[in-house]
Amino acid sequence: MIEKMTNLNAITKVLYRVENSTSLGMFLRDTGGCLCSRLALSRSKDESREVFFVESSESAVFYFAVTPLTKLCSKISSKALNVNPHKLSKPLVNTGKAMNKAAINLKLAKTFKIGATFSILLPLIYGIVPMRNLITLSKSGKDEFITVIELKQKQKSIRKAEARKKEKNLISTLAKISLAGLALTTGAVTLAKRPAIFNKIEPAINKIIKHFDFKGDSGLTTKQLGFLIMPVSVASYFAASRDKYETWENIRRFTITLPMMFFGQNIVEKSVYKFFDKIHGSSLATAKGITSYDEILKMPASKRAKSLKSKNCSIATAFFINTMAIAAAVAALNVISTKNKFKKETKADFSQLDTNT
Repeated sequence: MIEKMTNLNAITKVLYRVENSTSLGMFLRDTGGCLCSRLALSRSKDESREVFFVESSESAVFYFAVTPLTKLCSKISSKALNVNPHKLSKPLVNTGKAMNKAAINLKLAKTFKIGATFSILLPLIYGIVPMRNLITLSKSGKDEFITVIELKQKQKSIRKAEARKKEKNLISTLAKISLAGLALTTGAVTLAKRPAIFNKIEPAINKIIKHFDFKGDSGLTTKQLGFLIMPVSVASYFAASRDKYETWENIRRFTITLPMMFFGQNIVEKSVYKFFDKIHGSSLATAKGITSYDEILKMPASKRAKSLKSKNCSIATAFFINTMAIAAAVAALNVISTKNKFKKETKADFSQLDTNT
């Protein structure tokens, strides 16, 4: 398999990684879809700065901070519980009753790794959007979304000192939440070292490890993204909405993009694969599902070439539809809808003013 991988062209190697890496796929979706399309359709310099800050910060935390953070937590837990750190990167074969101290410590080390990582990661994620607001306050004095996108003129100036104070309070609050999570994780693991307590909470530990353990040493899983990271991220967007216009843009955006993010690729893929199967004479779309790159690499050389060509075209097209096309459409929808809503309400306000006078 390794020999066959080295013979692949650069495009196939990239697309192979997209298919086999949840983190890389999500990173490319965020960068190619959210960042590029939203920047292209930004309505002001302030909005462009906000979009760049949020999208680049989320990518940095989601996809680049996870690896060093999990390795650090693995190192700490392996030393504290006398566990081989290499075992922490491997899935547990048996999540039933642990019969010896080594097995117990391995489960506790994995639990600490998961709990400690997300105790730090989730507050970081939640703080990105509120920090965006405070940066805008500091730089331009704008505290309404409608003024950020320049549909309405700024009416009052917020002093930089006030924004800086809010920034410090936000950082302090998130740091306290993170420390509380670390303390809770450490305390729970320490208590669980007692056999009597461990036996009672082992079913819960097994579920945590089964559903939220990392891929290998540090790769994010779809469950981690769907049940931990994205809910916190979405909650921060709504909590930090500065007016009803921003709230409605968030509603439209997440109502469309979240289902497409987790389910859209599969929905679009089937039609796309069938289309390229007809063109290239391949048979990648089967009743059992879509043929993977790993399965294609096991095919005879004569069949492998056309299958790889069809696979590359299919995965690239499906990926483009689910990122650039969808994200650009949502961004354009928000631009048009917000502008029309503001104009309609502004005209209504003036009409009401004329009636009263």
